[in-house]
Amino acid sequence: AGYIGGTYTTYRTRQMGGTLYQPTPLERQKASFRWIVDNLLTEPTWMRQYSYCTTLTADPRDLTLSIARSAARLLLPRIYYANDLYPAYQYMDDIVRHSYTEAQSGQSVSKYRQALQSQIVSELITYFRSEANSTSQTRAYALYMLTQIQQKIKSPRGDASTRSHFQNLNDKI
Repeated sequence: AGYIGGTYTTYRTRQMGGTLYQPTPLERQKASFRWIVDNLLTEPTWMRQYSYCTTLTADPRDLTLSIARSAARLLLPRIYYANDLYPAYQYMDDIVRHSYTEAQSGQSVSKYRQALQSQIVSELITYFRSEANSTSQTRAYALYMLTQIQQKIKSPRGDASTRSHFQNLNDKI
């Protein structure tokens, strides 16, 4: 995630001149986001396929839930490092598009994805309500994402569990 909104530093002396900081190329930022989609926003089921998982917990899916919550906490702060190559609103749209695909597809939302989606909404609500953010761009970013999520989940398709999950998120927002 460090490549998203990242910069490269070229150390120079005053005599050398030139630019010290260059934004990470867009291709590198997008590749980093694609890795996050493939390995964090998509449930890492490979982590619970080992035979010893059942000795740790009755439900091996529980092992990946903390990863879902951590993924949400990892993604959102990167908004503040957005640059002109990968603007904040484009990054936020990408997060919403890849995190709430089940709302339009009608697919069932796994326990992992429910935890991820719930954590994203909870983190955004916290950002929005924080007094420290009352005059900052943070509040605007949180409101933008919450609005995007609400639009995406307002008419969910899928089984009863999926619909009730999205209704719960809608009520939170």
